[in-house]
Amino acid sequence: MRFLAGAATHIGTTKNTNQDSLTIKLGRCGNKNIAMAVLCDGMGGLQRGEVASGLTVRKFSEWLEGYLPAIIKEEKEGMVFDKIQSQWNMLLEEINHKLNNYGKENRVNVGTTITAILIIDDEYVIANVGDSRTYLLGENISQITEDQSLIAREIKCGRLTEEQAKTDPRRNVLFQCIGATPNLEIEYYRGKVCEGDGVLLCSDGFRHMVSSDELFVWMNPKHTDSEEIIENKLSQLIRINMDRGETDNITAAYIKVSQE
Repeated sequence: MRFLAGAATHIGTTKNTNQDSLTIKLGRCGNKNIAMAVLCDGMGGLQRGEVASGLTVRKFSEWLEGYLPAIIKEEKEGMVFDKIQSQWNMLLEEINHKLNNYGKENRVNVGTTITAILIIDDEYVIANVGDSRTYLLGENISQITEDQSLIAREIKCGRLTEEQAKTDPRRNVLFQCIGATPNLEIEYYRGKVCEGDGVLLCSDGFRHMVSSDELFVWMNPKHTDSEEIIENKLSQLIRINMDRGETDNITAAYIKVSQE
């Protein structure tokens, strides 16, 4: 399998800075095709969120270049993702510690969400903290990650509907946030992708004003056959969000699984 990818981001209609950060890395490692995407949303209600999101993305990029080749080379086939998850645990704890210290030293609050995916051939691992999301698109669309938020809990318990959640004033309340949470609870997800699948990562600003069905119509992997098409479609979805009143930073990344 090989991968196509694209991304788009926008500061939004009211913010002074874009506190979202992202990276996408495609390539080969040993005899494996790999794709990694990391998307972080520096918390809009916290100061200097761009510091937190930028640091997190940079640390993951450094990890990919510095550690993944050795893991793939040295680990037994079935142990590669166990090793990756163990190292991501340590990396995220380190980032959380750095951001906590930065906040204390500068007397500011800093924080960021993360949703990160690493695909090696047809297998993936996802790390998630906060309410940025990863979706899998094939014959339909499914949300892989679960928001670590008050609203998600209320919906799960049946106390709120999806429609009510769109305007609920508590929708920005998170239970977990890198840099602002002393005891980090990282959620991991593993699975496989098939030829023709698409993977969408996004900050909350990208999906507040559009439904999952709309995301699927626009990003249907049957119609995302080039990086130019991917980026154009993501940009159009960003415009739709803003036209419908979204004021937050808006960011998304997309990986298409293609035939060799």
